[in-house]
Amino acid sequence: MSQIQDISQLREFLTVYNTLTERCFNNCISDFNAHKPLVQEQDCVNKCIDKSMRVESSFDAKNPSRRKMKIINEHGFRCDGRKAQQIRNISAQLGHGCQLGGAAYLVQGNTQVICHVYGPHEATQRSRMQDDRCFINCQYERFLKSRSKKQNNMKKRTGKDRKSGDSLQRISPRSQIDIHLMVIEEDGSLLSTCINAATLALCDAGIPMKGVVSATTCGIAEGTVICDLNNREENDLVPRITLATISGRDECVLVELQNRVHVAHLPNLLNTGKAMCLAVHECLHTAIRDHLLHTIPIS
Repeated sequence: MSQIQDISQLREFLTVYNTLTERCFNNCISDFNAHKPLVQEQDCVNKCIDKSMRVESSFDAKNPSRRKMKIINEHGFRCDGRKAQQIRNISAQLGHGCQLGGAAYLVQGNTQVICHVYGPHEATQRSRMQDDRCFINCQYERFLKSRSKKQNNMKKRTGKDRKSGDSLQRISPRSQIDIHLMVIEEDGSLLSTCINAATLALCDAGIPMKGVVSATTCGIAEGTVICDLNNREENDLVPRITLATISGRDECVLVELQNRVHVAHLPNLLNTGKAMCLAVHECLHTAIRDHLLHTIPIS
């Protein structure tokens, strides 16, 4: 029992050390022409470390139960009652309040995303025209519940607002497809939820694709792979990977890794992510089938 406690303390120490080192290095080190940090850089690093330690100790003093709370308890359940490899409930509605193009409203746990798709249509700029494929314009915004007089109820948070979708077939060359994502509420696994919502909206718009793209986010907590992370688990600096596959197969179209993970855990993390993508694909396929049964009369 003492060995397990020592290992958990070492793991916690290394996590805090790596996070603090990366944060202070990015904030303070700016000159790479010398072998040693400059005087002002060293002072900035010392202040960064002192500030982080004071904030951490103050937070622990006000929240004594923070250290005792684990992501996975001794019975194998997470803080929201799920098992380690269990996704959250998924509910979807296609054609949500849209008369032109396609739309989808996806709820994955407490994360809610609305996606609208318009096109294909003529490209708004000549530089966006491509002879062999269509141009994908993706916009991501966050809905703010509280609004001031000088603040809109929408906030752009995207760094890339345009990209080519390899999962889309090369149809309608020299055209453009607009994808608009609005995040209503966020509770973890935001990127995978946006991908799933965009897939449903593209299907509702009738745009041909190679297959239905399904995505999920997996992480490693205390040596165990957990799937479909919520906000509390993501804030605990869990190493996580977002994986997207086509039609639940082994063909991956997206692999994004956040935080560091040991190379020994990577194969298990990828295999579990592919299995969870298959489970998400079944949920999306069911939503698309139910939508078609309600909209298309069968004689």
